[in-house]
Amino acid sequence: MVFEVREMRGMEFTGVRYTASGAILNTWYVYPVVYSSDQNCPSGKRVAPKIASLQRIELADPSVRLLFGPYDMTFCPLASMGHPAWVEPLRWFVMYRTLLNYNIEGPVLERPDLDAHELVDEVRFQRIRLRRIEKREIVGEDERITAWHEEGPETLIVPVVEFVTFLRVLDNPLFYSLGYYLRCEDPRNFLVEYYKATEAIFEGLGGEKRALAALAPYGVSAQEYKRFARYCNEQSDGVFDGGRHGPKPGARMETLDPKRLWSSPKAMEVFECASCLCRSVIDGYVALRSAERAESSQLQ
Repeated sequence: MVFEVREMRGMEFTGVRYTASGAILNTWYVYPVVYSSDQNCPSGKRVAPKIASLQRIELADPSVRLLFGPYDMTFCPLASMGHPAWVEPLRWFVMYRTLLNYNIEGPVLERPDLDAHELVDEVRFQRIRLRRIEKREIVGEDERITAWHEEGPETLIVPVVEFVTFLRVLDNPLFYSLGYYLRCEDPRNFLVEYYKATEAIFEGLGGEKRALAALAPYGVSAQEYKRFARYCNEQSDGVFDGGRHGPKPGARMETLDPKRLWSSPKAMEVFECASCLCRSVIDGYVALRSAERAESSQLQ
């Protein structure tokens, strides 16, 4: 998205706005959006929980201002010449941190009211947390487990320093990894996409063995990675139809049914392993590169 200011029927194009349409693929948070229509609004009225109050942050490098509102976020240049290359990575960063899918893009045709947006050093997001509740009971000689999810509000605080740190350490491995992770919208593909996201960072660190050693101090478990890789690459026993390879002759195939992903204990086990491992690798990589930059600055 290229920033520019130009006349458009008496209005100025001054930035780009992204509205959240729901949550990205995850089992922890939801963001329900409902459209209803009536005579006053036949095209559909959008009803959704408010994500944030009117807040704004300003980043000197790149010179961009981010405005946050109840359902959207807006990118506007601080100077006449903005840095369009940073819009997509920053959008991905917000989506990754919040798990909210800011994906409906539209132009900003009027200069926003900055006075209405509080300048903050940390952004507060409101999310809806899912909590799994289980009830165990004995029926005859059998134990029966009934499970359901309850929803509750939760506040997420993202300091501006996290935006700055992300931009400072952003490189191709991190950019590719976030792209693979966020583009997974079909539950049938998460093993493939999350493996690519992990592999992009591992390749940037010199391969699997070196990467696991480098990321171990930052919370990445080699044991959990091997478990995740087994789910992705298995061909002989317990092969999942969403894995990276086809089964060998005679292998037992297991189906990851996208319609039952959150109600199937096995599917939940696999998804929790894959998503948590993938996110730990991304978080660990950011922490590693940040520590390397800090060490380099001290030596200079």
